[in-house]
Amino acid sequence: MVNTECIVYEHGKGIPERVHQKAREVLRAVVTGECRPKRHGSGRGESLNVGPRYRLYRRTGCEMFTLYSHETYNKEYRKH
Repeated sequence: MVNTECIVYEHGKGIPERVHQKAREVLRAVVTGECRPKRHGSGRGESLNVGPRYRLYRRTGCEMFTLYSHETYNKEYRKH
């Protein structure tokens, strides 16, 4: 189960408040079973789309999702 208060925000990028609100809505949908995170192969983690420019990403074994811009998400995803 995902705690909707466990969103770790990307620091210093000025993500708009409406995106934070949408991220919380997406996490609530996960908790209620309305949607499921996309699982990445090879133990890379899971992600959820938050509009066209932002993603929630959780590494394998981690409890918290992190909110990233699409560009930063791509860099983070390729690290693992």
